[in-house]
Amino acid sequence: MAVKQRGRRRSGAAELSFDSLIDVFMNVLGVLMITAVVLALAAPGRVSNPQAPTPQPPVAPPPITQPERPAARLSLPQVQEAATSPLYLLITGDGIRPFSGDDLETTGRFFSLTDLGSSLQLDPIAGRVMSAEELRSWLRQHDPGSRHLSAAITPDGTGYYKEVRTIAAEEGFRSGWLAHEGDGVVLSSGGRTGSLVQ
Repeated sequence: MAVKQRGRRRSGAAELSFDSLIDVFMNVLGVLMITAVVLALAAPGRVSNPQAPTPQPPVAPPPITQPERPAARLSLPQVQEAATSPLYLLITGDGIRPFSGDDLETTGRFFSLTDLGSSLQLDPIAGRVMSAEELRSWLRQHDPGSRHLSAAITPDGTGYYKEVRTIAAEEGFRSGWLAHEGDGVVLSSGGRTGSLVQ
């Protein structure tokens, strides 16, 4: 059974259908779009409407206000990588105060102690500071082979640290420091990463 084809008779001239015309148009449009994207990506620094920027009046920075700072939290042991355990000092503008979680008697001479459950709040007692000779005597009660000195220093207490470091070196202790903001200190169990021992 043969199927009879119906249609126009071709006279030899090429015919273009409407679908073919749309395909050609879309291909040309696609090539133009790809070219435009490539050109846009190749020149990212070009500005389409270059104008000289208008100068802005200088803006004054907002005033710096010092927020109320909570007590610093120092975890014991302060230096986990050290083979020695720390002896702590708080160095402020009015002097040197030792503190330790394992010697609360000495700590209590220089700080008022507040039990916070799993931690201990230390607030410096005004006027109670350690002299250079008292520091030497206190250090001599400890073994420099098993202890090191770690000082928390407030911005106004930096003048005392040089003296503390000299005394610590003369007594055979390694010493380190960390910046401290505020008055109080909170001792808690745990640890602090990084070595502060020199």
